[in-house]
Amino acid sequence: MGVVSRHPYSPACLDAINTYYGRGDIPIGVYKGSKLAMHGSSYAKAVAERCPNDIGLSSQVPDVLGVYRQVLSSSRTAKSR
Repeated sequence: MGVVSRHPYSPACLDAINTYYGRGDIPIGVYKGSKLAMHGSSYAKAVAERCPNDIGLSSQVPDVLGVYRQVLSSSRTAKSR
C-alpha cells in the first residue's frame, strides 16, 4: 500500500488499520517527494499511538516506489515457479 501524505503518523495509522483487520503483513511505502503540502491529522496520530502497529513514522518507512517494485518483482518470481 502506498501512503501519499506527508503527515508522519499516516503510515503507522494505515498499518494499525490493516493489523486490526488481520492484514498487518501488507507492505507499506511512503511518497518521499516534496510536492505535497503538510497537513495535520489528529485521527492518524491517535490511531498510530493507541493501536498496535509495527511500522513507525514516515521517516522510518521505505519509499513507495521501492516497495511497489519489490512486491511486483516477488510476484513475478512466484509465478514463474
